[in-house]
Amino acid sequence: MSFISIIIPTFNSEGTIQRLLEAFQNDSVQSDYEILVIDGCSKDRTVEICKQYKVKVFYNPKIHAAAARNIGIEHAKGEICAFIDSDCVPCKGWVDVINRLFAEDKNIIAVGGNMMPYPPKNRIEEFAGDVFINKLVCFSDNRLESFSNQVKHSFVTANCAYRTDILRELGGFNDFFSNNGEDLDLFWRAINSKKGRLIYEPRLVVQHSFPDTNKKLFLKYRQYGLAIAKLASRYSSIRFQVDWRFHFRFLGVLLTWLFRPRWNSFSVVYMSGFMWGKLIGSFKYHVICL
Repeated sequence: MSFISIIIPTFNSEGTIQRLLEAFQNDSVQSDYEILVIDGCSKDRTVEICKQYKVKVFYNPKIHAAAARNIGIEHAKGEICAFIDSDCVPCKGWVDVINRLFAEDKNIIAVGGNMMPYPPKNRIEEFAGDVFINKLVCFSDNRLESFSNQVKHSFVTANCAYRTDILRELGGFNDFFSNNGEDLDLFWRAINSKKGRLIYEPRLVVQHSFPDTNKKLFLKYRQYGLAIAKLASRYSSIRFQVDWRFHFRFLGVLLTWLFRPRWNSFSVVYMSGFMWGKLIGSFKYHVICL
C-alpha cells in the first residue's frame, strides 16, 4: 500500500473546510496518509479551523489554486498525491479506493473519479450542480481508460490523484492557468506524455458544493469561460472548436427569459457568465474562442 498525500487548497473556506476534515477524521481508512492544507492568505477562520485537526498547513502567497497545489506537491511525502477541494466531501474509503486503483498496475499514473452534488441549499445550487455534472464535464457511470483533449470526461482536481514522481516530472501545475483550467492542462499533459495509463473510476466519488447565488453562478462560469480561452491559447486542437448549439440555445433561452422573466433565469446567468469569460479571454489571450 502506498503512502498518500492529500492536498487541499483553501481560500476563505471556513464555511466548508470543517465538514471535509471531519469526513477524513471519521472515516475508517486502512491506508497511511497525510493531509496538506495550502491556504491562500484567507481572511476568515479557515486556518484556525484547520489547526484543530491533524493536518499540515502551508501558506500560498500567490493565492491561486495552481500555486497551492504545487506547494503541496513540493512538500508531499507520499508516493501518490490526491487532490480534493475544500468544498467537497469524499465518499467512505476514498483514500483506500485511490490506493487500490494504483495498486492494480504500476503503469497507472493517474486516477480520476465521479462527482455528485452535495445536498443543495436552494434551486440555484441545484441547477449549478446539474449543469456542471451533466452538461459540462459529463461524469460517466462506466470505467474509462481512453481520453483526449476535451473537457468531457476530464479529471478535475476536486477528485483525482497522480503519482508524485510523475507530477514532478511534468512540472506540476502551470501558474499561467492560476484558477482557470489548471487541472485540464495537467490532465492533458499527462495524456500526451504517454508515461502510463490513466483511469477514470466511477466508484471514486466526492460530493461537491456549487454556487448558491446568481452572482456566484455568473462568476464561476465566467471563470470557466476564461479557462477555455487559456486552454485554447496553449492547445491548437481546441482553438477553433465552436459549439454552435450552445450559442443557439443561449439565444433561445434569452428570448424566452425576456418575455417570461421567471423562466430560465438561471440558464441566462450561467450562459452569460460563460460567454463573457470566453469573450474576455479571446481578447486577452489573442485566440478565437467561441
